[in-house]
Amino acid sequence: FGRAARFGRSAEKIADALGDLWTRAYAKTLTAVALALSGQPAEALPGLEEAVGLFRRAGDAWWRGVAQFRLARYLVTVGRLPEATAIARRAQDECCADGLPESRIAMLVPWAEASGGRVPAEVLARERAWLANDVSRGMFLIGSGVQRIAEARFADAAELLGEGERRIGDF
Repeated sequence: FGRAARFGRSAEKIADALGDLWTRAYAKTLTAVALALSGQPAEALPGLEEAVGLFRRAGDAWWRGVAQFRLARYLVTVGRLPEATAIARRAQDECCADGLPESRIAMLVPWAEASGGRVPAEVLARERAWLANDVSRGMFLIGSGVQRIAEARFADAAELLGEGERRIGDF
């Protein structure tokens, strides 16, 4: 993954030289993913934070949501749970406002992970209507499964988590 991180940094420099805001945001995201996958999730965070802002400035709501999802997941990985919860909640609200069904459902996963499963039942009920495909269904099931763990409903949680993982597959 070191090679991927070097490639991402090179792409960042090229985007800077060209004044290309969107490409810089995308390159920041690629670099951050490479760092996280190489076991350096804390080093990925500043780049993802910047990417979120750059995608917001570029007007790309979908990629902003992707960067927010990764940021929240990596914050969970490094144990910064209150920050991860806040980012996932905000991202979920923004994805709802922007009409991004898969992204709004995906945000339930880091929100549930970071908050110990404390995603309001009314949010989960609202999101059931947006289950458009197996990936979004899988994300929803995983978020619901983590919520069930917080409620000490372990048998339900195991079933939901297993089904969620099955639906997502190699996504």
